[in-house]
Amino acid sequence: MIDPMISLRDTQSSQFSRSKKKHQQFAVVSTLIEKGQHSRALHLLRTLRVSSEHRQDFHCLMGKCYKALGHFPQAFQQFQAAIQIDPDCQDALEAIKYFPKPPVLHEEKSSFRVSTISKVLKWLNSDMRF
Repeated sequence: MIDPMISLRDTQSSQFSRSKKKHQQFAVVSTLIEKGQHSRALHLLRTLRVSSEHRQDFHCLMGKCYKALGHFPQAFQQFQAAIQIDPDCQDALEAIKYFPKPPVLHEEKSSFRVSTISKVLKWLNSDMRF
């Protein structure tokens, strides 16, 4: 189990490769989320520089934090971003199916892409649900 008290500086100053550092950083964030410390996890996520290979994980974790904090439009937007990166992202598809309709952000009244929403609806009607 990863100790959530590990700071991101500790993981950055070690001799790990960049990929291992990112894995460690996401593990710290995941542990904070599991412990219900969503505000702290969200703060740590905002400090990360995320490479393209980790962007899907980043958006899923941001979505989980926003959803737990009751910020549903932002959560939906993060899950949608993860699906745009990987249309088969099971974590995002599973999380997004509980939204009754796409929430609307105040700044962007209807910026949700029809293609992404249709993929979610198609997945919801498939036999892949658990």
